[in-house]
Amino acid sequence: GKELFYLYSNSLLGVRDDIILVDSNRVKRDNFRYKGMDIQSPDDVIPSLGKDSSVLITAFAHSDSIERNIKSMGFTGTIVRLIPA
Repeated sequence: GKELFYLYSNSLLGVRDDIILVDSNRVKRDNFRYKGMDIQSPDDVIPSLGKDSSVLITAFAHSDSIERNIKSMGFTGTIVRLIPA
């Protein structure tokens, strides 16, 4: 949510063209876009990412379960988690 929007607007994430937004929440996927980008299902994106890919988890409260889910989909790249200050 807010953390992603802040990072995207105030860091180099906003200038990259290889960003894919992913959320397991169907309501978000069906009703929201950000900077013209659709929000994708993890099931459609994560299994196709290679070992050179990175995933940034911005949801503090759910980061453990999100990371477990990503790994259970066979992801072998880098996982980066935001941590609150």
